[in-house]
This record gives sequence, C-alpha cells and structure tokens, in this order.
Amino acid sequence: MENTGKRIEEGLRLRNMKRSDLANRLGISRGSVTNYINGRYKPSGEMNDRIASVLGVSAAWLAGFSVPMIRDLGLDSKTLQSAQSEAELIQVAYISADEKIKKAIRVLLEIDL
Repeated sequence: MENTGKRIEEGLRLRNMKRSDLANRLGISRGSVTNYINGRYKPSGEMNDRIASVLGVSAAWLAGFSVPMIRDLGLDSKTLQSAQSEAELIQVAYISADEKIKKAIRVLLEIDL
C-alpha cells in the first residue's frame, strides 16, 4: 500500500495546490500538512475524509487502498460521493472475500498480483 503522504502530494500536484493552500482550506497549520506528508503523523479518519474532499479524491485511495483515485471529472458531488462509496464497498468486499473469489476477480480484471 502506498502511503498517505505520497498520495497527498500527488493530490496537491493534480490540483496545482501548495501545502499552505491545503492547510488554509482545512483550517490547520502548514506544519500539520507537512507532518502528514512526511509520515510523522497519520490523519485521523475524519481528517483523511476532509483532505480527500479538498483534493477531490477518494478517501479510501488517500488512505492507501488500491482503489481508483476518482478525481472530480465534472460530476456533481452526489454522484461523486456515490462513486466513492461504491469503490469503498467493493474494496471491503474484496478484502473479506475468500482466496478463490479474489483470484477470480483478478483474472476477470486481468490484474497480476
């Protein structure tokens, strides 16, 4: 799993934002953002959700799960939230599936793991 800090940096690049921009939008210090990026601290679940919302990415992706990033592609927030929820549900279902089902899904999606 890729770490949250790298994904925050990727989200910042995609949004053409600086760390200070993210900090201002979240109402936290730039130092806190830097600590998340450097891995000194891991954002709480609520903060992860807030960061994901500001960056327009999936909270599950930001947390390091292998799910689509789901950038804002002009979708309204209700549609985007629905897509994020479905991706998160799929992730949870995959994690809890037995190995036979996981293998079938990987074959179907042509994923080499």
